[in-house]
Amino acid sequence: MGLFCRFSNFSLTIKGMVTSAIPKDQVQDLYDKCHTFVRKETVASRLAGISCLGSLFVLDASLILRNESKKVLTGALCDQDERIVMRAVKALADFVAEDVTDADAATVRNSVMQLYLDKILACGYRAGDDVAIAALRLVSLVRERGQIHPQECPDLIFRLFPSLIS
Repeated sequence: MGLFCRFSNFSLTIKGMVTSAIPKDQVQDLYDKCHTFVRKETVASRLAGISCLGSLFVLDASLILRNESKKVLTGALCDQDERIVMRAVKALADFVAEDVTDADAATVRNSVMQLYLDKILACGYRAGDDVAIAALRLVSLVRERGQIHPQECPDLIFRLFPSLIS
C-alpha cells in the first residue's frame, strides 16, 4: 500500500477519460486506514502504516500538518525500536526530497522541518549508527534545500556529533 501511495500521483487514461490513480475523494479514506495500521501493536503493521503515511505526505503535503500525523511522527521518532525510528526518518527524508513547484507545499516542508529538527537530531544520540547516519543525511538535505538557517548548521552538526568538538 505504501509503494502504491508513493507513486500514485500519476494519471490514468481509461476509455478516453483522465483520472488520478487515487482520486482526491479517496485520499482521506486511505489516510484513515494508514492510521489503523500505525495503532496496531505489531512492528510490521506500524512500519507499514508509517510507510504509507510517508507516501501520502509526499502526495498531499497538507496531511503532515494534521494533529494525528504529528502524533505518529513524534511517537515514531522517539520509539525504542530502531526500525520504527528509521522508517519515520525515511518518511521525512522522502517528504523533504520531493521536488515541488507549489509555493504552499514548499512552505509546508519548511515548517515541518522546523517542527521535527530537534527530534531528528535526538535520533543521533540514542539510536544505532544506521539511524544516526540517516538522521544526519536528512539534516544535510534540509540544509541543502535551505529549510534551516545556514548559521545553525555547524551548531546542529556539533550537537549531533559532540565528539567532533575535541
